[in-house]
Amino acid sequence: MAQRAKATQKQSTKDVQSNTDSSNPEEATYSWPPIPEFPDRPVQALLIFHGLMGFAYNALGFCEIGMHSKAPQHECTVTVYEVTGIAPRTLFTYNFGLLANGDAPDRIRFDIVEPLPEYTPPRFFMTRDSTYDEMDFRHVVDYESDVFYGRKLRLNTSVFKPRLNIRSGVFFTGVVTPDDYYRVAPNDVRYLGPVATVVAAAIYHKPEGYVALRIDKQELKLTPREDTVYIIKFENLCPDNGVPDIATPNGPVSTDFDLYADTFEIPEDKEHYTLVSDGAYLRRTFDAVLLEKEKPMKVERRESVGRNRWLDIFYELVSSRQSPCGEAGFGKTTGGLSGS
Repeated sequence: MAQRAKATQKQSTKDVQSNTDSSNPEEATYSWPPIPEFPDRPVQALLIFHGLMGFAYNALGFCEIGMHSKAPQHECTVTVYEVTGIAPRTLFTYNFGLLANGDAPDRIRFDIVEPLPEYTPPRFFMTRDSTYDEMDFRHVVDYESDVFYGRKLRLNTSVFKPRLNIRSGVFFTGVVTPDDYYRVAPNDVRYLGPVATVVAAAIYHKPEGYVALRIDKQELKLTPREDTVYIIKFENLCPDNGVPDIATPNGPVSTDFDLYADTFEIPEDKEHYTLVSDGAYLRRTFDAVLLEKEKPMKVERRESVGRNRWLDIFYELVSSRQSPCGEAGFGKTTGGLSGS
């Protein structure tokens, strides 16, 4: 079980919020349409995203998610659960196998019929201030944020396959790492804090609506039922067999975030950044004064004030992993994973 951290096609100007980290509250605006409070209403479906995949918002009104298809040993699966009470029941499983084999289809189709208009196009939960909230979408590592490259990147679009578009709902962080992380390069360190390893989207539709999933020729229609939530889990993970990770130049425990270097071109004036957990290796490698300078005076972890009861399911469905295998955001693009 993963550890819990205590802790319209036209978008108006007021819908855009600064996507900041605690050490830089004046960052430029990003394309994620924010929502400052998590909805206090029942969800009809809950999407779970776990593993190597990219997220980008398209100004036409949808969030595009693409699996990292060039990551070695990573296997992509889609599983659908019906949850009544507390016990999930598996309805459907589709295994793409190793995406690096190149056999996966280009698209996964996910339709929301009669979505609620207040969450269409989709929104991204971000608190109004810098107060820590475990569900805040900004825990997702965003490679276009000022903490990383600070600009639109030229994406390697062929890497993201298969893809799906989500046109309604509220995106948020489902699980964060128990450890704090730094973004590092030689002579360049930035504190991140906990980072997202699971992203989720709450789906809301009208009573007469439903959601439908289609992969290849297989289609599943999920109609609403009283006291029932449908959970659709998308995973792109390497095997977790309990064997300790092999020591790497980045430290005693590697992270799969290094594999994202294959998904975009690193700007010539920037370096390759990697993530290192706050621990003995980091403090042996970097000057302690620099590390303390970058870290906020106090980081208070607390659970979300508006915690949704279905979040408890995350900790049953997502196993703990030694090396984070989390998601990547590209928050300055306005054309989805095309990077435009």
